[in-house]
Amino acid sequence: MTTPDLSVMSEATRLTREGRLLEATALLQGRPSEGVRVAAPPTSTPIDHHHDPRLRDLIKNLLHRRSDLGVGSLGLGHRAVPDTERPYRLHVPDTLAGPAPLIVMLHGGTQDAAAFEAATGMNALADEHGFLVAYPEQLPSANPMKYWNWFSPADQQRGQGEPAIIAGIVADLIAAHPVDP
Repeated sequence: MTTPDLSVMSEATRLTREGRLLEATALLQGRPSEGVRVAAPPTSTPIDHHHDPRLRDLIKNLLHRRSDLGVGSLGLGHRAVPDTERPYRLHVPDTLAGPAPLIVMLHGGTQDAAAFEAATGMNALADEHGFLVAYPEQLPSANPMKYWNWFSPADQQRGQGEPAIIAGIVADLIAAHPVDP
């Protein structure tokens, strides 16, 4: 399978949002379904958590489900890159007082963890509400356009492929930082 171009990825994303997963998968695997069009790529805009009520409400609900822990710091981290693992960035608030929630943010294609971290504003929310944020990074060797391979059957199962890599990052973070499992 060749790596889909940006217009194919954009169309697959649209189909996925509409719940048309089989069509999205077929398109990404180079087997577009009848009547599926490939749109021009959309322009990218940073996520603004202050103005997007869906994201704000999601974060509020996630934070509401934990106990009040205060705020604290362990600094930034970056994981080594053996072939089966992914690098990641980690944001830990400066005054974390105890075990805290961990949010894992997966960047889009052509992005890297640092650009995604800067564009989302999640670190400011983490500082304000006392949670850790991990930003795993897709390697160009795994996907030349740096998309996560959610469309690949090998990366759709618990315990294998990219889900296992991300779960491994989470397990390492739970072991090394005050993360509430």
